[in-house]
Amino acid sequence: MIYIDGNVIEIKTKTLTARVEGGVLTDLKSLRGESFIDAAKSGVDGAIQLIYSKTDSADLSKRCETYVQKLSDNSAYVCIDGWYGEGVIKVEEDPETGDLLITPAVTTRREGLRAVRYMIKGIREDLEAVVPIYQGAKLKLDDPLLKGVYRWPFEWEAGLVILQGKETGFWIHTQDDRYRYKTLHIGAGDELYSLGFDTEAYGPIDHNKSAGGITWRINVYEGDWHVPAGRYSAWLFDAYNLSRAGELRPEWVSKLGLAVAWCPCDTEILDALAKKSDPSRIMMHLNDWRTDPYDTFYPRYMETEKAAVFIKKALSMGFHPMPHMNSNHIDPLHADYYRVQGFELRDFETKKIFGWVWDPDFVWYDVPNGATVYNKKRLQGSMIAIHPGLAKWRSILTQNIKAVVDRLGVDFVFTDQTLITFNADNALVENMTSTEGINLLIHQVAAINNGIAVCGEGLNEITFQGQSVSMTHLFKSVHVNADGLERAGGCNLNNHIFRGLCRPFGYSNLDGKTEESRLRMKIYQDHDWIPTITISSADDILNPNPVIKAMLDM
Repeated sequence: MIYIDGNVIEIKTKTLTARVEGGVLTDLKSLRGESFIDAAKSGVDGAIQLIYSKTDSADLSKRCETYVQKLSDNSAYVCIDGWYGEGVIKVEEDPETGDLLITPAVTTRREGLRAVRYMIKGIREDLEAVVPIYQGAKLKLDDPLLKGVYRWPFEWEAGLVILQGKETGFWIHTQDDRYRYKTLHIGAGDELYSLGFDTEAYGPIDHNKSAGGITWRINVYEGDWHVPAGRYSAWLFDAYNLSRAGELRPEWVSKLGLAVAWCPCDTEILDALAKKSDPSRIMMHLNDWRTDPYDTFYPRYMETEKAAVFIKKALSMGFHPMPHMNSNHIDPLHADYYRVQGFELRDFETKKIFGWVWDPDFVWYDVPNGATVYNKKRLQGSMIAIHPGLAKWRSILTQNIKAVVDRLGVDFVFTDQTLITFNADNALVENMTSTEGINLLIHQVAAINNGIAVCGEGLNEITFQGQSVSMTHLFKSVHVNADGLERAGGCNLNNHIFRGLCRPFGYSNLDGKTEESRLRMKIYQDHDWIPTITISSADDILNPNPVIKAMLDM
């Protein structure tokens, strides 16, 4: 039920009581009376913001008039007529779940609006945040490792945040299956114990003057974080009809027990591994298998003679080799570039083209915007990201990958950068976002020859649906360990939500030779991923260090 007293809305559901003042959540309690929000620190100021860019925003609460309109016993609108814009925040009760529903929306006469941000401030300081970033993190809100901005689904890998106490907690989530872009802010500004939820407008935003449409659901729970995570997982599998998705995966994927990342195409490695373990449980990521250098001239996929010999022998011995390919990049010198160049993926704010160029020393740079320099650099090696909503691109890429599958006889491929999906200046192509497009692309590749296993990079609530395995990254530690990485282990949240439908494995620097490498391997194990090693020769297998030996013995 909802009760209104002036501009204050009191809510009582079957699980919680709450207070919303001026559209802002200022109090949240369980029915047992446990409080999760400090009313003295929640505050209305800055809680609802119009976002124009990363550095340009306006506080809707400044110089405004606020009033409440009751719609029913279970819902009401908070209307804000402000100097910087107007807001409508719908406040509802879900009688079935007990959720408190908050749907913020704003309009303004000023063009260029990016998003509406809804802040929850004054969160109880002893609570730990359990968040689906980097496959699962459980940290205090004031931990410097956690503070940051996380875009869905690139970094914020599923639309929920859990605040865990000793035996209880509360959580916020959205049941959004329409590929709408959102961003999570943890510890915004000086507000360490706060969360910000952005509902973004699709790009281009040059003339945009409104934002909203995503409902944030808030509820309390008893137990640990597995309780709300399990409820979210149930919604996710139902929303995307995934109950039988596991049946589409090759049976051997569930039996994989070791991954060799960045594996050299050296047949002596195959012989060495076969002496230590069953080849049928070993997958191999092959990055140096093409006639072109690594990360150049995609999607031309032609194997070297050495790689062809390696792959043929690996398959005959029962290994699972997967050639490294790319999901959304093309070299401007490729013959098919002219077909797709009008659909290059562009940054939401800067409008820069996504991609990279290599200089002669193999150093990575952004795509140049100067035509003369760009023409010079593309001859040295450059890659341009194409919006995967484009059917023509999906067709070109799938046919190139299928040719490799047919020629080499593999039933396993690596499609790099499937995590590169987020809002863009050209957000919609053929009426779909890049996130929906990458989902279609993954399923299209998986359908080759009536079914192959697809590996991607990164893992989120969209890409897990069609991938069998995925190469995943450590917390802010893609290549080099972040300060405090040791605090990022021990929470396999995403594995729990995704129910093992897609099996993650490690990325880089996993040879066990340094303290940094050993920490990385430990964090991967804490997340319950496929044990992963990186090696340079057969000797690393025949005469393994203690950490590699432990991986081989698992």
